Amino acid sequence: MVIKPGIALLHAFPNDGVKEVGMSMVTLNNPVSFGHKKFDPVSIVIALCTTDNESHIQALSDLVGLLQDKEAIKIIRST
Repeated sequence: MVIKPGIALLHAFPNDGVKEVGMSMVTLNNPVSFGHKKFDPVSIVIALCTTDNESHIQALSDLVGLLQDKEAIKIIRST
């Protein structure tokens, strides 16, 4: 799902074969359309995998903090 302009969050759950909580981020040289009228195209993709309904809460909290930091987003986009 596209969560902010140019940023998408992908997720996987235990029934998808997840063995442990994890997160990764990639930046795309060629932005991709996810079909979101307001926030496309996407150039930052974040993937989150979780083993249950609670273990990823801290990771999401940390991610929200990062995504609210405009300077951090600017640095990520430039890498």
